[in-house]
Amino acid sequence: MGLQTENLILSSKLVKLLESHEREYVKFSSGHIEKFIVKPQYQMALHENLTKWSALDKYCVQNGWGLLITDGYRSIQKFQQHEFSMEFQTALLTTLENSRDGTISWIEYRRIRDQHSATWSDFLAVILKNGLVWSLQPFVLKQKVPSSSQEF
Repeated sequence: MGLQTENLILSSKLVKLLESHEREYVKFSSGHIEKFIVKPQYQMALHENLTKWSALDKYCVQNGWGLLITDGYRSIQKFQQHEFSMEFQTALLTTLENSRDGTISWIEYRRIRDQHSATWSDFLAVILKNGLVWSLQPFVLKQKVPSSSQEF
């Protein structure tokens, strides 16, 4: 990512402006251009978004722009750095490996989540760390696709 931020604090006015898509790019007085994407937390690790953002990141780097993907409070990098229970991760990965079709449904995920008291941040961090493929409608979690690259 073009912008690695430790403490992400956006004003509520800026978040509302970005969420309304009135402005997707911000040009600072220094001339630096920053592309902002504001998505709800639950959309931060969806496969379709990660695929789009990977291509967009390359475009931004080529043009000397920064790219900030956020839920308005945390950057995607914060989700990547989020510490989670290794037992939760192992349970998800083992269930994926042992499933007949290599996927986990919502019912299977909910059982694992509840057993390990996992949060959405835990779930997103495991997806991002392991390059898992997650779709929301219908909820399906599967191992990474070898040809896809998720560099977030």
